[in-house]
Amino acid sequence: MPEQGLHHRQGDQLGIGDLRCDPDLPSPDRLIDDWFDIADETLTAQREFAKALLAFGSPMIDAVSRAAMRTIEATQEATREATREAAEATTQATREAMEAATQGSREAPPEAPRTTRASSARRDG
Repeated sequence: MPEQGLHHRQGDQLGIGDLRCDPDLPSPDRLIDDWFDIADETLTAQREFAKALLAFGSPMIDAVSRAAMRTIEATQEATREATREAAEATTQATREAMEAATQGSREAPPEAPRTTRASSARRDG
C-alpha cells in the first residue's frame, strides 16, 4: 500500500494524477467523444458566423459589382466615342490633304519640257 501512495504523489507532482486508481476520470472513449463534440460545436458556430458575414457583406458585393459594371460601360462608351472622333478627324484630314493636292496641281504652272542634248543640237543646228 505505501507504494501506491508514493506513485500517487509522484503523479500529482507531474500534474496528471494516478490514472489507474481514479474511478472519477472519464474513459478514453468518453474523452474522444467529448473532444469531437466540442470540435463539431465549434465548426457549427464558425459556419454560422461565416454565413452571417456573407449575408452582411452581400449588399456591398452587389453594390461594388454594379459600380464595376457602370465603370466598364462608361469606359466602353468613351472608347467608342474616341474611336469615332479619331476616325472622323482622320477622314477630314485626308479630304483636306487631297483637296490641297488637287488645288496645288491646278495652280502650278506646267513644267517646261526637259531638253536633252540631242534635241538642243537639232534646234541649234
